[in-house]
Amino acid sequence: MANVEDLHRWGKTPNTDPKAVPIEWARVENVLAVTVIKASLRLAKIKSQTFELADVKNPIRLINGELCLYVKCSWYGKRAVSTDTQRLIITNNYTLVRGYTGQVVKNIGRLQEEKSK
Repeated sequence: MANVEDLHRWGKTPNTDPKAVPIEWARVENVLAVTVIKASLRLAKIKSQTFELADVKNPIRLINGELCLYVKCSWYGKRAVSTDTQRLIITNNYTLVRGYTGQVVKNIGRLQEEKSK
């Protein structure tokens, strides 16, 4: 596991990637989660996944006419310095799940073999 400072050093990490996909999941217990049918995160298209909602003030916001949810998730193994969260843009239905126990997306990026193509 990388140390905390490395998690915030973006270096050559792309800001967006339409070919990125969920690549890592983690088990959580009794959290506020969101299950999305269709969403996007930094241009990556996300379908039928569950995320843990971030512990920030107003995790559900309308930004420039788009419904956005702040989730606990890394992008290529990196996190935002200010909030440790990512902004998920909802493009279809979503469901909030209180007391969720199960798997949630923890990292979005590309698998090693995908990066080399």
